[in-house]
Amino acid sequence: MTTVDHKTDSVIKIDPSELDCLRSNVLKSQIATYRCLARNLPVSDSLLNSCSYKSQLANLIQNHLQQEQSNPNGIVLTQTSKANDQNNIDTSSTFSSATDMYRWLIQSNQTNEEKTVNRTQKHPIYFNPLYNQQERDKRALNRISNRLQELEHMPANMNAELRTRALIELKSLKLLQFQKQLRSEVLNTMKKDTLIETTLNPRAYKRPKRHQLREARSTEYNERQRKLEIKQRKHAKHQEFLNAILTHARDFREYHRRYTMATMRMNKSIQAYFANNERELIKEKKRQERERLITLMNNDEEGYRKLVDEKKDARLALLLSQTDAYIDSLKQLVRQHQQANRSHARLDKTNTNKSEESRRPVVNSPSINQKSTTTTSTIDQTGNDKAIRDAVKIAATNEDDEYDAKESYYSIAHRIVEPITEQSKMLVGGQLKPYQLQGLEWLVSLYDKN
Repeated sequence: MTTVDHKTDSVIKIDPSELDCLRSNVLKSQIATYRCLARNLPVSDSLLNSCSYKSQLANLIQNHLQQEQSNPNGIVLTQTSKANDQNNIDTSSTFSSATDMYRWLIQSNQTNEEKTVNRTQKHPIYFNPLYNQQERDKRALNRISNRLQELEHMPANMNAELRTRALIELKSLKLLQFQKQLRSEVLNTMKKDTLIETTLNPRAYKRPKRHQLREARSTEYNERQRKLEIKQRKHAKHQEFLNAILTHARDFREYHRRYTMATMRMNKSIQAYFANNERELIKEKKRQERERLITLMNNDEEGYRKLVDEKKDARLALLLSQTDAYIDSLKQLVRQHQQANRSHARLDKTNTNKSEESRRPVVNSPSINQKSTTTTSTIDQTGNDKAIRDAVKIAATNEDDEYDAKESYYSIAHRIVEPITEQSKMLVGGQLKPYQLQGLEWLVSLYDKN
């Protein structure tokens, strides 16, 4: 390989073997760095510097420059000769004078001629497995020693698990010589016991055993005993299997019997719970109905509505609301009718007063006075009811037209009330109840109103 140094403007030739050695060293240092990083071990600065190919190549070039500067008057000669058609060999040397260079050229030509003559006489080089095995063992020993040094110089701030693994590996590597010794001893004992004949036939030195009749009988007896024992074991195993199946079936039936009993108890308890709840609900409904009837019998409308609200009966609430609407409309109609009757009564009264004044006689005679007294007495006897009604009408006119919002329809429609406290003696066959007496009072008021 040829390189140019720009600082000194000189040409430097480097041997390819040196470059190969440089590349192998860089690769080894990179592998060692990777192993340290994989094991969480520290990496030294020298190892890091040796991983760079450019820095190593620069160091090599610097070494060559220093060597050239140490021999400034030397003459460099590069001789290229063709050893054969496929290989080229470059040789470089440094000489102190021209005569030394000439002598070296003559000697090199002679050696090249001898090499070309003797090359055909040399035997080909074959692969040596022993050498390869030795080199592999050396590399393994070097790796083991490097690994031992790394494990012995472990950092103190390592993880506990990694430190345990590293200690196990260190102790196993320290037992390498003991393992080798043990293996060698095992191999030596095996070699002593093993011969060529025994390897081919392990029973070569074993004496054959002669069988006798007694031994045959004993063998037959033992065979029968063995078969009998096998049969008994099979029978016992089969019996255990059957017993296990029977116990499992018994446990299975018992489990499901308990489960069905538990479900039946649960169903009974649920049915009893719902029956009790239904019974309580029926009792509560009956009690609420009794309370509603009592409130209706006592004319307690507010209490009745409160009971309906507590029960939260939508149908009853709807019926009550519609009934209230109808009653309100009837109240309005009754009020309008009563006002119309009052106005007509007022007009009739004014008209009667005017007619009486016009019909009043001017001359006072005893006959007339007698007639008037008789008429007035008859009027007084026959017109008591009319006077009472007129008084009621006058009292009604004096009342305020604005009715109370809470006034009932019965009190509005039935202004004239005849209280009935006891049953008439004409009615026979039993006594009327209080609410029946109230109904009779209502019928009487309807009769009075025509």
